[in-house]
Amino acid sequence: MTAAEQSLYVEALGVGMQRGYHILFTEMASEITSFQEYLYTGGFFYWNRRFVLAYENMLCTLDPKYACLTIPYWDFYADYARSMGRKCPNGGTSLEACSSILRGLGGSQGSRRTVNINGRLVSGNCVTKAPANYFCESSTIAASTQCARCIPRSNWASIDFPSGFGYGGLGDLLAGANGFRDVSDKFKKAVLCTYIVSIHNSLGSSLSDFPAVSPADPLFFSIHATMDLVLQVYIECRLGDNLVPTDTGVSRWAFQKSSDLLGVVPPTETSLVKQLWMLNESYAASRSPIRVEDHPKLGQFFKPLPTKYWEFVNSNQLGQYSYKYQRDDIFKNITSYPSACPKLATGSTTGSDGDIATSSNFRRSAGSGGVETSSIDSDDAQELAIDFVGAVVNATLHAGGTEKMAFNQAELMECQYYNDNIADVEDYTPVFRNNFGLSPDDHPRCWDFTQ
Repeated sequence: MTAAEQSLYVEALGVGMQRGYHILFTEMASEITSFQEYLYTGGFFYWNRRFVLAYENMLCTLDPKYACLTIPYWDFYADYARSMGRKCPNGGTSLEACSSILRGLGGSQGSRRTVNINGRLVSGNCVTKAPANYFCESSTIAASTQCARCIPRSNWASIDFPSGFGYGGLGDLLAGANGFRDVSDKFKKAVLCTYIVSIHNSLGSSLSDFPAVSPADPLFFSIHATMDLVLQVYIECRLGDNLVPTDTGVSRWAFQKSSDLLGVVPPTETSLVKQLWMLNESYAASRSPIRVEDHPKLGQFFKPLPTKYWEFVNSNQLGQYSYKYQRDDIFKNITSYPSACPKLATGSTTGSDGDIATSSNFRRSAGSGGVETSSIDSDDAQELAIDFVGAVVNATLHAGGTEKMAFNQAELMECQYYNDNIADVEDYTPVFRNNFGLSPDDHPRCWDFTQ
């Protein structure tokens, strides 16, 4: 994002908070049956797509000047490459040093404070820089003067960028899929434990309490936009970027029914996306959940969107809500490998820069076009990551191996390098495991590789 784009986005976030819309999304995500369908079934990726798109829709409708806003995704692959290559400002390796989006959304410095957000007590450095200075922690608060007007965060300047965000890992993730059940189970678990859960764990404070609190920090939506980008890359690589979804004959690569929590009924591709709003039960005003489309404030952002899972298979085919991602070299290069991206690597589609989406509905990396980061350093770091994986692939193929084997080997080497040269690979904390409902067998990918 350019400085002007970042300023406009931060301004819109503040307006969304002032009008009481922002916290409603947090309250909605914590409704138990919605959350269970989100996190524990094959609907995971598309539930997330609708949720992020509705939030983006909210921002766009706040004022005509925000009409073309899109949520910037946090390109933690590029930031990780910069961290590993010591290309962050002053040679730093911390989250805040290597990721301009963290600084752009107010950073992590503030007075220590505990805030009751959506019924949960959260402690941290309570950041008051925009947009956090407009934050309100519950929709039950009538007067803005009673709002916290700050967001608790951990000290990101003292936290190392977490392991597991290497280019080899991305290739291993895409090459290892064998149908959407792999995506919604193994792939989902890999995306969650390697990327989404790991980044939430490292960020700490409000972002480590999911789902009751973490959407309260607007950074949540950029994290989950990145997850949506990974899904879109997978769909394009397996089915092509010109796929037109239908409600019949949905490919096994696009959707398969699955559930990994006893008692949770998995949706089918024709099921309605279950997204309900309910005030946390700790509040006296709490009542039975209602469909988010029927909510007097949230309804306007969800009603225009498709309602069934199959309709969200391709972000390029959502009518007026279609969007594409502006991708860096790492995401572009991965499509050249047939094992990771059989459709695009064979040249059978139009590629990722087709004309379905216009420039106004491209989701951009938060770090692209920024004034704080040297584009030369960033490009150099990405090229080093790309060249490293290319060398491993070539050596593996020369020895009689496969691309898939090479990606796995590259990921192992990335993890070992991190553990030996950056910081010890850390497991999830007990508190974090409890907040995210993780089992004792769930670990960051690099933890499994290095133990």
